[in-house]
Amino acid sequence: MFRLNWHNKLISFAVVIAIIPIAISSYNMINSTKDELKSSTNYELMMTAGQLAQEVNTFYANRWTAPLLMIRSGLESEDLGAEEKAAFLSAGIKNLDDIVSLALVFEVNSGEYSTAIATQKESFVQKLQERALDQPAILTPSKAELRELRQGQRTMGAPRYLAEIDTWLATLLLPVHITGAPSAILVAQVDMNGMRTRVQSQPISRNGRILVIGENGKEIFDTGARDLTGLKVVQDATQMLQSNSRAQGVTSYTMSTGERRVGCYAFPQDLRWAIIAEIDEKEAYSAVGTMLNQLLWWVLLGMAIAVTGALIFSRQISKPILRMSKAAEEISSGQFDVRVGYSARDEIGVLGGALENMGRSLKENFEKIENQKNELAEYSKGLEVKVDQRTAELKEKNITLESTLQKLKDTQEQLIVNEKLASLGSLTSGIAHEIKNPLNFINNFAILSAELLDELDGELGKPAVTIAPEEKDNIADILASLKGNLAKISDHGKRADRIVHSMLQHSRGNVGELQETDLNSFIDECVTFTWDSMRAKDPTFGVSIRREFAATACPVQLNPSSMSQVVLNIINNAVYAMKAKKAAAGEGYQPELRITTRDLGDKVELRLRDNGPGIPKKHLDKIFEPFFTTKPTGEGTGLGLSLSHDIIVGMHKGELRVETADGEFTEFIIQLPKN
Repeated sequence: MFRLNWHNKLISFAVVIAIIPIAISSYNMINSTKDELKSSTNYELMMTAGQLAQEVNTFYANRWTAPLLMIRSGLESEDLGAEEKAAFLSAGIKNLDDIVSLALVFEVNSGEYSTAIATQKESFVQKLQERALDQPAILTPSKAELRELRQGQRTMGAPRYLAEIDTWLATLLLPVHITGAPSAILVAQVDMNGMRTRVQSQPISRNGRILVIGENGKEIFDTGARDLTGLKVVQDATQMLQSNSRAQGVTSYTMSTGERRVGCYAFPQDLRWAIIAEIDEKEAYSAVGTMLNQLLWWVLLGMAIAVTGALIFSRQISKPILRMSKAAEEISSGQFDVRVGYSARDEIGVLGGALENMGRSLKENFEKIENQKNELAEYSKGLEVKVDQRTAELKEKNITLESTLQKLKDTQEQLIVNEKLASLGSLTSGIAHEIKNPLNFINNFAILSAELLDELDGELGKPAVTIAPEEKDNIADILASLKGNLAKISDHGKRADRIVHSMLQHSRGNVGELQETDLNSFIDECVTFTWDSMRAKDPTFGVSIRREFAATACPVQLNPSSMSQVVLNIINNAVYAMKAKKAAAGEGYQPELRITTRDLGDKVELRLRDNGPGIPKKHLDKIFEPFFTTKPTGEGTGLGLSLSHDIIVGMHKGELRVETADGEFTEFIIQLPKN
């Protein structure tokens, strides 16, 4: 790679520093001059188009519209009769240069017109007759044109050209309100040659031209009615007309011949026309090119002078800077006692003195750093001893914290065991009471069956010849009763067996083993067992239990004893809440517990819904936290739902959530994976 020494770099830097400001200022000056010249040219075009647009509008207002407004006021006057108004119309047309025909037309029906008064300028009629032209067709507007103008709410029709007499005509309409008469309009045929002469006489550049464009993009006063919508300036102008805007604009565009032109458009205030003034772009901006060439030469001359001055100046400052560079190299190598050897009282001399002072300061600072380094080594040794002492203290505190944490865990496990024992005791009390009922049935029916058997034995001991038909029927009834008693003994014995079996399962504790179980059968047994124990505690409280189980079996891997504890906890809470609502609502409230199972494919779902008072929103985020309870002191430990959550989520890898509405219901939703 090409490399430069320090001296050449300094020269190059000085040259660049000299050139950049000149180049930037020259560039800005050239652009400003170019923009200013273009702006001046555009302003001249805008003035030409704007002035002509104003004159055209004045021509229209003063020579066409104003006289017609005066004639309309005479026609609307109630002081003039029909003959006087006709005479007024004929007299008026003689004094108007551009009006060649006037007619008062009534709209007798919608879209149907009738001419009441009509008059024409004799000189214009004579001109038509000399060329054998159809006078009525030329001077009388068609009904279609009248309807089109009236529907479009326009006062002026499209200009039309009569080539035989080289004349441009246009239809003007003014509404007339005559008291007691139908809707009327004043229709005038206007000779536009005066306006054409004014437009064509507008001075413009040798290569420029003036265009008058209608809103359809066609040129007015052009016998060929050229369609100029392909030109951008015409497109911009007609777009402004269609948006009812009258703002002037300038644009550049390319003709079909490849020629570049600049055009400006302006708009007469009262006409839907556009006046366009355009000239050749080269001619418009010729002064710009001349000015740019002259300015470029001056810029090049200034840059040459700047480069020469930069070369001379760089040589004057490069020598002392080289001396200082050598002194800096000596300082960097560790020789702090240096002399620059430049004593001039300028900026470089000041810099040289500062360099010598820096060498002396560096020498002193290096000595101080060495002393501080020794002090830091001694402080580091003392700091290591303090760190070792602090580490030992932290280890002792950590051992204490671990011991405290272990005690808390032991306490929590003990509370969990106490909660389970309390639940088991409650169940055992209900189960013992409930076992008594089926056993009573067994005993009573056993005694009754023995008596019946004795009676049957007595009957059968009689001689066969003495057995009457009535006694045979009696024997049959006794046998039927005996069979029924035995069936009841069997049912209640099985019931007692189920109760004892459930009690034993609950008392075995949570061993963490999962077994494949049919969810429907398991939940049915749990609900029956739990409800029997609840009813034993409070026989007066009734709850309607609705079982909505899945139609097919729902096999799932679960721990029966743990899951029965979850169901027991949730139903206990539901019954407690419904009792509270019953006490507040009275007989009008019917407690209901709905239990639903669903097969969801890869998992099963269990829903336990009560129509109790619901759970307040402020408690929803805390119900699964250990020791949180809303029950009075002594009635709950706050571990039931916490244990249930651990069993569902931790042991069974399932999901436990709750949905509730305050005052309406609470529903616990359990989802368990099948495998």
